[in-house]
Amino acid sequence: MNSRAVAALRGSPFAMDVYLWMSQHIDRIQGGCKFFNWDYLLREFGGCYSGKDAKKDFKKAFLVALRDVLTVYPRARVFVYPNKLMLLPSPPPARARDADAQRSPLPRPAGA
Repeated sequence: MNSRAVAALRGSPFAMDVYLWMSQHIDRIQGGCKFFNWDYLLREFGGCYSGKDAKKDFKKAFLVALRDVLTVYPRARVFVYPNKLMLLPSPPPARARDADAQRSPLPRPAGA
């Protein structure tokens, strides 16, 4: 898990849940891909959605959260279909310390 991603998503508990869920499932894919239909995702995440348009309302909110997740996890290979979501093997989300190691070091103050 990337602490910067978590910080970036802290304003959206739903996006945070999707990020954590997606990170775990992508990590478990053994070749091929994994499909999740919208009914499964609604049961997994959509406890607060009910009524005639529950699935439609949930899907709309999920796609907004997924868009936010993909801004912090752009290497995730995710495809959205009308009746399902497909996850493909993807590089894991970079951990913050990995991202820090890739950055150039900050200059040290004089005398340090």
